[in-house]
This record gives sequence, structure tokens and C-alpha cells, in this order.
Amino acid sequence: MTGLSRRQFVGLAGATAVAGLAGCTDAGGEEGEFLVVTEDLAPGEGSRYEGATENDIVARIGIENQRNERQRATLESELRYEPPNGETETWVKTEELDEGRGVSPTVVLVFEDVYDEGNDFEDYVIDSQIIEEESQTVNE
Repeated sequence: MTGLSRRQFVGLAGATAVAGLAGCTDAGGEEGEFLVVTEDLAPGEGSRYEGATENDIVARIGIENQRNERQRATLESELRYEPPNGETETWVKTEELDEGRGVSPTVVLVFEDVYDEGNDFEDYVIDSQIIEEESQTVNE
């Protein structure tokens, strides 16, 4: 597989970010909740994540703690390969979160060995959501 040129990568990353934002997942929807937004999905090779290879896909997921207290939660991210004429493949990763009040961290997940040469990158879709949540009042 030949690598993407910088121009192709930037265009792909931008288009993916827009598509990801269009499919953002709201894990609460009301003020004071965790808000999860899929920000970016990129091929591993050429991504800014050190150690990612051409067969990896890197997901950057924005999290926002809108509450006035620390929150602990489990983020579940599901990457799917949905080719138009083929079988869907699915990979799931979870990440434990322990976030102070009013923070907006970015979680980086590397899905290793999921991108095969010849697959259309646009057929990969990611959905993220909070599956468990616990609040803890903290005087920060």
C-alpha cells in the first residue's frame, strides 16, 4: 500500500472530521452532563499518533464534563467497517474516564490492524458513547 500524500491526508482528515461531527453522539444532552463528540478518524500511517502503522486507524474523541463535580465514566467506542457490498466488521474499545469539573480532554484510541489495503477509508464509521457514569462532588 502506498502512503497518502500530505494533501490527501489533510483532505481526508478534514472530510472525516466533518462527517464525524455530523454523527456526534450526545451522552446526555442537558447542561451538566458528559458530552461526547467524535472529532477525528484517520489512517494510522501519517497520523500524529506515534507508533501507529498503515494498518491502524486512529480515533480522537472529544469529551466534555459540563458538571460542577468530578465524574467517572466508561467511554465505549465502536469502529465499524461498512462496505457497500460486503459484510460489516466491528471493533470495540473502552476507556475509563476520571475527569474534573469543566474539563474537555481528547481521548486517542488506536484500533490496531483493522485497515486492509484496498478498503475504502470512507467505509469506516465510529460511534462513541458513555455507558457508565458516576458523579463525585469534589472541591477543586
